[in-house]
Order: sequence, then structure tokens, then C-alpha cells
Amino acid sequence: MPETKKLKRQTAQKAALLAQLFQERSMVRASLWLVMAATMTMIGVLLSSSIAFASDDVQRGEKLFTRCQACHSLVQGVNKSGPSLFGIADRPSAAVEGYRYSKAMEGAGVVWNEENLKSFLASPRKFIPGVKMSFAIRKQEELDDLVAFLRAQSHE
Repeated sequence: MPETKKLKRQTAQKAALLAQLFQERSMVRASLWLVMAATMTMIGVLLSSSIAFASDDVQRGEKLFTRCQACHSLVQGVNKSGPSLFGIADRPSAAVEGYRYSKAMEGAGVVWNEENLKSFLASPRKFIPGVKMSFAIRKQEELDDLVAFLRAQSHE
């Protein structure tokens, strides 16, 4: 009989240890779920803010384009002292009908992809020596915004 009590006591102790381990594991699991949920929330916030930021680029680019409007139009076929920038994204250089380009621009053979637009706008006469355009945008953020706007206009 004393062995039975001892066995029951040992069994009860083991059961208590198992319950404690189970509770600790549950707490670890709950903590892991909380960490995972917080991580997913942060990823969602970061993604949504980067999407909002991207749309802000276009809006800021539109404001920056007011600097360009003295010489350029976004209307097809409407040239000013500079060519229309309608559909400029991924267009070859010197491709606007009816605009008289410099010999340098005519011979440039550039396609206005994002990288080339940014390089040109940062320093037109360095990118294509001999072009007429002298206005430049030096700040990288402004270049990014303006090119985002021009590309968005080209794909509407």
C-alpha cells in the first residue's frame, strides 16, 4: 500500500510537471504568434506606406513639372522652345514631329527610359554635349519625382 501512495504521488508530480511544461509551451506559442502577428502588421504598414509614397512621388513630380512648363508641354503636337513631352517614357530621342532638335540631340540615339531621363535631367549638357537645354534638376528626390510623373503621363 505505501508503494501505491508513493506511485500516486510520483504520478501526480509528473502530471504537475507536464502541466507546467504544457503551460510554458503554450505561452511560448502565444508569444510566437504575437511576434508573428506584429511582424505581419509591420510588413503591411511598410508596404502600404511605400505604395502611398510612390503615389506621392507622382504628385510631387507634377508640382515640379511647373518648372518645365515654360519650355515644354505635355500635349501631343504642342511644342514650345522645347519639344512636347507627351509620351516621353521609352521614346527615342529627337522623335517629336515638327520640332527642330539640335544636331547633338538628333545624333544622340538615346531611348528615354527612367535611367536616361534622370541622367539627362540632372545634367543635360553633360549627358548629351551640345544640346540646347541647360536647365537641370540636381536633387535626386526631385529627379525621382519628376521622372515618376513623366512616366505616369506617358502611360495614361
